Amino acid sequence: MKPRDLLFSCCLLFAFAVTTGAQSRADDAEQERTLPMGSPAAEAMARQLIEHEKKEHRENIERAQEVARLSQEIQRDIEKKARLDAEGARRLERIEKLARRIRSEAGGSDMPDALKDAPTTIEQAAHRLSRIAKELSAEVEKTPRQVISASIIEKSNEIIELARLIRRMS
Repeated sequence: MKPRDLLFSCCLLFAFAVTTGAQSRADDAEQERTLPMGSPAAEAMARQLIEHEKKEHRENIERAQEVARLSQEIQRDIEKKARLDAEGARRLERIEKLARRIRSEAGGSDMPDALKDAPTTIEQAAHRLSRIAKELSAEVEKTPRQVISASIIEKSNEIIELARLIRRMS
């Protein structure tokens, strides 16, 4: 047998092995999809998991709505008094805690320099906090629970940074 024929035979054998392995994996995947439903206990556990995820999503929506509400209250207080009182400081802490939880549920973590074009006055910071919180609330409501949203993570990080900035300014 010539070396060229031997090489050709080896290539054919290799190609046959690869396609057979790929077909086998495809058959396995198809078989997994067509298997009958599991036991009643497994189905109950799956339903319970889905209900838990729905509950977590509802709680996350409520957190975002609370962030928006608290942000509006802070904006009103700062517009009236031009500073932040003790109650406002507690609201800021709550906003920061809720935003961290929302970010975590969205699959994110702390981002350095999350605040671009930082506001120079406390009034600007409060206005921006309120605006971003409204946007976050709307986005959390419209985003399905199975989705990891970079936008929600970015907005949460920005809210956290704005809360810290307002605390430093007051």
